[in-house]
Amino acid sequence: MLYCEGALNNLPDENAFKTAQAIKDLVVNLTDNDFLIVLLSGGGSALLPLPKEPITLDEKTALIKKLANSGADIIELNTVRKRLSDLKGGQLALKAQPASVLTLILSDIVNDPIDLIASGPTSKDEEHPSAAMNIIHKYKLQNELPSSIKNILEDTRSIEFWPKSKVENIIVGSNNLSIEAATLEAKNIGFFPISLSNSIVGNVTEIAHKYVQLVKLFYDFKNDILNNNIKDKLDELNIPGLKFSFDYEYLDLIKTKDLCLILGGETTVNVKSTGKGGRNQQLALEFSKYIDEIKNNLSGFNIYFLSAGTDGIDGPTNAAGAIGYINLISDCSKENIDVNKYIDNNDSYNFFNTFKNGDLHVVTGHTNTNVMDIHLIIIQKYT
Repeated sequence: MLYCEGALNNLPDENAFKTAQAIKDLVVNLTDNDFLIVLLSGGGSALLPLPKEPITLDEKTALIKKLANSGADIIELNTVRKRLSDLKGGQLALKAQPASVLTLILSDIVNDPIDLIASGPTSKDEEHPSAAMNIIHKYKLQNELPSSIKNILEDTRSIEFWPKSKVENIIVGSNNLSIEAATLEAKNIGFFPISLSNSIVGNVTEIAHKYVQLVKLFYDFKNDILNNNIKDKLDELNIPGLKFSFDYEYLDLIKTKDLCLILGGETTVNVKSTGKGGRNQQLALEFSKYIDEIKNNLSGFNIYFLSAGTDGIDGPTNAAGAIGYINLISDCSKENIDVNKYIDNNDSYNFFNTFKNGDLHVVTGHTNTNVMDIHLIIIQKYT
């Protein structure tokens, strides 16, 4: 057995490139009597970097970084990656023919699209050939493309043959399963868990605002400011993938119990500066800022918010995420800490690393799995 490591901090590197080449060399020699098992998870895109010639690894990595910093989400990033790769977008399965291929997948993308998880090395590419270039234009990067990438993206030929009977992809882990586990644990430690969505996407600023509105809605319901039309009010928030079913007994429990709202997905950050952080730490910090603006309307309750990546790594940091809370901003004011400076500089890691001696950082180390992010909102009455 050969064990290889690479893609430090989830970025393609020379070690990952050499491993990808070795994988290609292996599968192209398989026969009809061979059975290839692929274990696939989020992060697979960085671990399997083999750009189509003549694109270099540095050229491809630079483009993906520009897209990510411009606010491109994981679906857009992987759509471009597929088009530029010699193994992604179904190419690994094709190169393994005539062998049979079984792929077991941990999903890190909303709604579990197998052609996009780890950029779909064993799944037929369902994207239109022009989709990748359309994304480049969306973020106005077309004039920054090297000729090697431009020529590949302008080639609109698609895969005509797909060995459907020889290839099987099975999802064995997902964000939905992590939410189910979080729901059980929240109940075990005394909270009333409410799982609301496993499809959270969008910019962290937008999601932070929606989560603050969510808190206010449940607060109003618990305090009889809002009557039993909570379902309609939840729908008006337009939270991605929101699911909320209830009966009157359920509503009574919401009013009397401390709540743990549970959501999952993967947000994005529009990076505008040179600070250090990740989407989860940024989301926790921005949530704390916006909840502070309405905290006088939330009297009698503690509000806490945790946002963390299930892989244990948030951006190029050693933290999985962070915890925000209703009085974070006022506590910072007492210490003359300017939270806006950290938010504007995308420097959430350094904020949480120093504030309260790092106690609000969520640090787990690598978990060896990746099923997107988990968001927990605690609404707890003062005792």
